[in-house]
Amino acid sequence: MKKILIILIIVLELSLIKIPKYTELNNLAIIEEIAIQKNNNYYTIILKEIIPKRKDQGINYEYEYYQETSTSITKAINKIKQKTKKKLYLQKAKSLITNITNSHEIIIELDINPSTIIHTNNIKEKMN
Repeated sequence: MKKILIILIIVLELSLIKIPKYTELNNLAIIEEIAIQKNNNYYTIILKEIIPKRKDQGINYEYEYYQETSTSITKAINKIKQKTKKKLYLQKAKSLITNITNSHEIIIELDINPSTIIHTNNIKEKMN
């Protein structure tokens, strides 16, 4: 009786716990910086992907940039997702650069927690 109860509890727990789908690290775009600029009701989004490269002396980093413009932040992110074959990983973004005064809405919409938020009018200068 105890064995059946334990098996039932294990099966019940496994059915309730959501296990995330496995993604290879090579198929994951780890985004380090996010820049969002709003001009005339259009949002331009620039994502900076960090690509670690193993070298003899350690690890070097290369960067790839993704840029898209749309009428909403979500639409621009979806356009970037369609262009790249990689899955975007935004949760570990270290910084958010924007010209929008209310950056809290961006943080909620993208579900990110950046350690640095920079408000500026010159987005491209701050991305490098």
